[in-house]
Amino acid sequence: MTGKVLNSHTEDVYEPKGIAVDHYSNRIYWVEKKFGRAFSIQSVNLEVEDVKTFISENDKAPTHVALNSRYLYWVDQQVGEVHETLKSDSTQSRVVYRGNRPTAIIIKSALLLNHQNNNPSCKSVIAKILDNVKRESDGELPQADKPTSTKPEMIICLNNGILNHNTNSCICLPEYQGNFCEIPICNNYCVHGKCVIGRDNRPTCECDAKFEGERCDRSKCDGFCLNSGNCSFSDATATCACPKNFSGKRCETAICTSDYCYNGRCMVEEGGSPKCQCNVGYRGERCEEYTCNNYCLNDGKCVLNNETMLVECRCGAEYTGKRCEIPKRFCSLDTGNPELQPYCDGIQLSSQQQQQQLVEPQISYCKNSFNRTVVYASLAFAASLFILMVILLIVRRFYEEGRPRITKRFKVTSNHTQMTSRPATQCEITIENCCNMNVCETPCFDTNLLQKSSSKAEDKQYLLDDIENIAGSYRKLPSCAGGDKNLP
Repeated sequence: MTGKVLNSHTEDVYEPKGIAVDHYSNRIYWVEKKFGRAFSIQSVNLEVEDVKTFISENDKAPTHVALNSRYLYWVDQQVGEVHETLKSDSTQSRVVYRGNRPTAIIIKSALLLNHQNNNPSCKSVIAKILDNVKRESDGELPQADKPTSTKPEMIICLNNGILNHNTNSCICLPEYQGNFCEIPICNNYCVHGKCVIGRDNRPTCECDAKFEGERCDRSKCDGFCLNSGNCSFSDATATCACPKNFSGKRCETAICTSDYCYNGRCMVEEGGSPKCQCNVGYRGERCEEYTCNNYCLNDGKCVLNNETMLVECRCGAEYTGKRCEIPKRFCSLDTGNPELQPYCDGIQLSSQQQQQQLVEPQISYCKNSFNRTVVYASLAFAASLFILMVILLIVRRFYEEGRPRITKRFKVTSNHTQMTSRPATQCEITIENCCNMNVCETPCFDTNLLQKSSSKAEDKQYLLDDIENIAGSYRKLPSCAGGDKNLP
């Protein structure tokens, strides 16, 4: 700008990316790629003095800079963003464009336009430049002006990349990409996590505890709590603080559903439990019961008081009380009951006065004057009679004599002649295998023997003597037809 030749500033510059001249402050800005993931944007005055670092960050890949009177613009080619940074305060920065890998920025400067239009010397220079550009595009430049060197451009592969001499290109390690292996694949890939190169040479993310997603770009709390629940973390686990009307792990359950209170409005108590505020004329935990159901006794009529919005009973001629539970005969002076006297005194009062002055006594009556005493007495008498009958049967059973038992085994025969070969008028039996039987069944018996009164032991001995014979014969009993009572 002043005609002086500037010395190149190359000390400690690792990899410059872009350069721009600030005509407003007479400084030069450039982008420098440093070792690893770091980068910086620095500036120096035109005398190559007063070097300043404008921005120094990590995980960015700036490639170009441009300036106007207030802002510095720089391109992050890796993520496709254009940043605008205030020249007076580098912390004030914002993204002004996102697109498909922008590479350069062109700014129309009013200062340069005014300078060119007002400076005659610049007009001739600009005209010469435009003429050379046109001639070069048309192929009219002199041969001396054209480059004559055919030596291929030297390529340097970064980050341990290998140069392929056949194609004059770089073969990068799996962790890097770009024409010169200058861009780490993991650079800014994982937003909140650690980038790892997998077996397929593709980057994957190991997310921090509170984030998820392919690139760890989404918080676990995003959309986790429903129904305006407040999400927070407890030991890296997302939890929800639900509003008053909802519950559940994600506030997905409504405490007061539309059908919880049948005839009323649902409210949520401090403990989080639903409670019903019933409409007039209904009661119950869920307002499921009509208040007049079985409320008035003794055929009283239940009505709703429009003033107090309470139910009350219109009793018949013979009853009184809040629920028509008191017979009016109890209100006479002769049989008056002190506990019932307030009700008796309030018979002529209005319904509202009865609600305010009278307290229902703790006395219950059966509907329609049902007499429970008679029923209870009848049941007690029947139970006592049944118990007495059971006791009499047990005593009789205890004193009743048992029939004798034969504990021996006998076999009675006579000349081995079958009973079927004897005359039909005879009444004889053969007793075989009589064991532990009370009485062996016979077709006829001695009536005198059965009528004889004897002890249990004598009956048993007589029975044994009557059927036992030393010779093995049997006892012949009288014929059933003849009625002979003589024993053989």
